[in-house]
Amino acid sequence: MKKLTPQNPDFASAVKELHSSVGLCANLGIELKLIEPGKIVAVMPIGDIVGQQDGFVHAGGLATIADTALGLAAYSLMAPDENCLSSSINLMLMRPSKGDSVRAEGRVIKAGRQIYYCEGEVYAIEDGNEILTLKMTATMIAKKK
Repeated sequence: MKKLTPQNPDFASAVKELHSSVGLCANLGIELKLIEPGKIVAVMPIGDIVGQQDGFVHAGGLATIADTALGLAAYSLMAPDENCLSSSINLMLMRPSKGDSVRAEGRVIKAGRQIYYCEGEVYAIEDGNEILTLKMTATMIAKKK
């Protein structure tokens, strides 16, 4: 795969700043564990706030952490005067999520001038075991601030 080059030399700080400005991420306890050009790993604890009626993680919670990882992966490559918006999202729920936390990996597959094609996965972590629970593809759009 072609190496992705960020347009912002201080991309890691920019990603952290953007992430910290999103109230939903703070409310859900989403933490960034890896920031690389075009790649983000994020973790979210599983608790009542993201639970649903059968004791699993609500699909909306899974979609949120996946969208966060993919969007920030795209943002890591954008210019300092650009922001990232989700344009299209396609997610496939592979199985119900339960456990202690979930981990999302987001990657940019193709970076264009304005459109970024991204892919990622969410894994449920239970007793140290990771289980694939969601696959997601998305297009992200760069817009001027």
